[in-house]
Amino acid sequence: TGSEYGKLLLWEGVNVKCELMRQGDGVDSREMPHMGAVEGLLVLEEGEKATHVVSGGADGYLRWWKASDIELAEPDYDSGHLEVAIEMTKEVYVAREGGQPAHIMLISRSSDDKSWFLQDGENGCLWKFDPATDECSVIFSAHARAISGILTFPNFPGLAVTSSTDGTLRAHNYTMEREGEMFVTSYPGVDVLCIQVAPPTVDPTGRTIAAGFSDGVVRVFMLFGDCFVLKQAYKPHSAAVKLLEYSPDGLFLVSAAADHTMFFMEMQALSGMARPLGFITLDSGINQIVWNDETERILTCLQNGTMAEFARPVVECIDSSETYEFALDFRAVAPEAPEEEEEEAEAVEDELDDRKDKQDSKDQKKDEEEVEVDLSTSILRAVYLSEDVVLFAATNRFLGKLWEISLRGAVNQSVVDVTFGQHTPTNAMAYARAKIPDVPVTHLSVSLSETFLLIGFADGKTWVLPLANMNY
Repeated sequence: TGSEYGKLLLWEGVNVKCELMRQGDGVDSREMPHMGAVEGLLVLEEGEKATHVVSGGADGYLRWWKASDIELAEPDYDSGHLEVAIEMTKEVYVAREGGQPAHIMLISRSSDDKSWFLQDGENGCLWKFDPATDECSVIFSAHARAISGILTFPNFPGLAVTSSTDGTLRAHNYTMEREGEMFVTSYPGVDVLCIQVAPPTVDPTGRTIAAGFSDGVVRVFMLFGDCFVLKQAYKPHSAAVKLLEYSPDGLFLVSAAADHTMFFMEMQALSGMARPLGFITLDSGINQIVWNDETERILTCLQNGTMAEFARPVVECIDSSETYEFALDFRAVAPEAPEEEEEEAEAVEDELDDRKDKQDSKDQKKDEEEVEVDLSTSILRAVYLSEDVVLFAATNRFLGKLWEISLRGAVNQSVVDVTFGQHTPTNAMAYARAKIPDVPVTHLSVSLSETFLLIGFADGKTWVLPLANMNY
């Protein structure tokens, strides 16, 4: 078998007999068979006799080992280790051009043994390998990890761009019946966590996109016929960029990061380049950013169960000569459920407490392991229904419904009087408007026709609700 640390293991029954190493240049020299995990193994035979074992690793190498050397391997127990050096007879390096070495997770072969197929967990590829010529070619390509965003382009029907935590952006022609991937750009070692297309006021051609990365960098690309062209890169955060949003008029690009900061960039009209204005610091993690098309204020859905709406930045009033940190006037609300909804919420909490007590009782009989039940509320997603009315989805006592709340009664806080984080949010009554599954909401938006509500759930479901029927 292979191993997570790069050695080949020879087993005898249920015990490891020896650890197979690669013979180095010296007599007693031993090297690792692979650098990284070994997951793909294939046995080559002539007739009924095994001739070679082929191993594939996370380092991108296919390596051939004599089956006879493996069969005769005997460890020297007096040496204090199980390592036995065997000769490597051949190797082939597999890597995508401009990408990382293949992480070979599986080796399969056709019935006539004229073609082998390699599953690449690093580059998201399926390789076809010709054992006669040692040539490799990609026959299928996709993201290797979770897809974090998708964009379509009104000016280019059929074009879609996806981002992934594998560090790639991929352009697709989704009108093709089979694989429609056109081109890729890759940033190994970092995740692409969010993407956003620039509005027409920034790029009338509709070819500019911004992407947020896990290392705090924001990169702006332009799409051409066969590639992504990097237009600008800047690092506004010291933590992962989770959200990106352009203002409705395209004058601002705001990014939100895992360090509870939001950074504002001013978009230059002629060049389309972004100029740094500064950042504000919030008192909680940020789940979503929503610009109000009418007031151009910016709403944040926070993990502490509140929503905060900030005034639009005034460029002329921001002084970044000494620091990029500044403050904005704001108003904040903490949603409250009606009395009957509170009773339901208390029943849910009581049930959770009962489950916790039962679980604690079981755990005392084991290792006294504690089980924590999270009863805190997090505002997951929100959309504006009007200038001051918001529809939102949240966790815990608000789970399973969509709620409407008004911001009219929220106290407008001036940065001269109070600093954000030291404020007290205004308690505001929320009213249920639609019953939905008891599953966290991951997407909430209004359709372009403004007649439907589009909802995505953590379990993979999607709902389309007519806004006219939002009377729960």
